[in-house]
Amino acid sequence: MQHLGVFAKYWQPGCVKTRLATSIGADNAAALYREFVQQTLDRHKDSGDQRAVFTWPPEQISNFQPILPESWSIAAQIAGSLGERMLNYFQQTLVEGNVKSVLIGSDTPRLSPHLIAEAFEALETHPVVLGPSQDGGYYLVGMSESVVDIFAGVTWSTSLVFRQTVELLQEKKLRWHELPLQNDIDDIEDLNQLAAEIASLPNPSAQDQALQVAIKKFSHHEHE
Repeated sequence: MQHLGVFAKYWQPGCVKTRLATSIGADNAAALYREFVQQTLDRHKDSGDQRAVFTWPPEQISNFQPILPESWSIAAQIAGSLGERMLNYFQQTLVEGNVKSVLIGSDTPRLSPHLIAEAFEALETHPVVLGPSQDGGYYLVGMSESVVDIFAGVTWSTSLVFRQTVELLQEKKLRWHELPLQNDIDDIEDLNQLAAEIASLPNPSAQDQALQVAIKKFSHHEHE
């Protein structure tokens, strides 16, 4: 059994993409994040055997329904640090034997389904898989077999996240598979890099075209 989870926040202005919002405004950052969430769910609607989006805050869960593909279920994240929330995800999904569980965020809207497939394949021979991001964190974490807490003691939202996680894996003598480096979209430089990446595609997909339209629409701060 392969289980894919996505962590996503409700796209309320001022609560998502705060670094990006300093350049394009809170409303535009929230609108772009909503597109990122929808792109993520659409691109991976066939990945794995089961798919669930875990939302925050719980009272906004109904607002995700209009963009939720039929192949996805939905649940609320628990309260707590990012590490506590991720640990809870794996505790929920690895309750049965022979399960491979992968968790991604919503900040890498062009993440290829092939990388999700590679992660599940790697979990056949490795207890942990990590997808490092350019900002020093990771865009994907996966586990098989029993749940191991590799999140305690990590300094979240810093450039130390991936390195500290690897150190925890080494301390626990756990092998891991490392996926190719990807770019999370956190600030205007990341967004510009994403826009240039799409513009260089010889034959952009309908999803890429929709993402390109959203970037052009929401990437400029509207001054009064």
